[in-house]
Amino acid sequence: MYKAIKKNVCVIVLCYGDRLECLKKTLDGVDNNKPGGILLVANAVTNRVQNEINHRVYKNKNKYNVVISEKNIGSAGGYSLGIKEIVNGSNYQYLWLLDDDNCPDNDALDELLKCCTKISGMEDVAIAARRINKGVYDPLGGWTGSIPIKGSCVGFNILNILNKTANCKKTKTNEKYLPWSAYGGLLISLKLVRKIGFPKKDFFIYGDDLEWTLRINHCDKKILACPNAVINDLSPSWNCVGGKGGNLKRRIRDLDSFRVYYEVRNRTWINRRYYPGRLYLYLLNKSIFIIAAFMIAIRYKRIKRFILIKRAIKDGELNRLGVFYDINNY
Repeated sequence: MYKAIKKNVCVIVLCYGDRLECLKKTLDGVDNNKPGGILLVANAVTNRVQNEINHRVYKNKNKYNVVISEKNIGSAGGYSLGIKEIVNGSNYQYLWLLDDDNCPDNDALDELLKCCTKISGMEDVAIAARRINKGVYDPLGGWTGSIPIKGSCVGFNILNILNKTANCKKTKTNEKYLPWSAYGGLLISLKLVRKIGFPKKDFFIYGDDLEWTLRINHCDKKILACPNAVINDLSPSWNCVGGKGGNLKRRIRDLDSFRVYYEVRNRTWINRRYYPGRLYLYLLNKSIFIIAAFMIAIRYKRIKRFILIKRAIKDGELNRLGVFYDINNY
């Protein structure tokens, strides 16, 4: 039965930059799962990665296809490009989304489809695989990332301190449904994609998977957790980079300016539209967050980074999205 369903699954693998070794392992894993088709999105890849892609397509023209963007369009643009290609030009019923460093176990697709067949209305589903080596961002290993309390500013909310609560809603390993999912490992029906639309290209990077999959719950559908479908992350998450300390300290001291800008801007945009809360509470949280950022910036002599964070918050509030090229010197 699962072999028949597999024919209706197209895997979209987002390839970026020069991650050739990871890409080879991931594509070998995808091949072992035997999906109906594989679409490689080549997003600003190097020549040696492009050669590997061309080699795979040439060896198996009936299964592999490729779309190319010579300019870096980020994860939001890359997945949007790939998903549109399949939605507008194929007869597949399901998409399975993977980054080029998301290597699936050989039975991952079988396990996802087992979960799929247990759901009434199989044509309208989203199922998240388990992410191994993802640390606290494993969607089935304790929580799925920050789902902020209403009125938060970049994850900070004074109610967390007053109530001595955590900064996110916890998702237990044995809970069945998730509030959101990363792209990597997500199986989603094309019918559901047509309902929620495509990833928001103007996000460029960071938070675009959160915003896109939040739409699933907002249209009264659910994301099912499938713990037996395992995805092995071959490289660490970007937000695990840096030394010890809180997220704000790492944003100021350790992380690249473009990562900080897009993450703060996009989180602000999401918070103000999905979790706005009372305006006075947001303004209070924003003031405390900015004061804390300023003090840390003074401590580490990173005033320009503080200015960048303030700009990112403002741009998110004012819906100024898109790609900016003047943020690399902060």
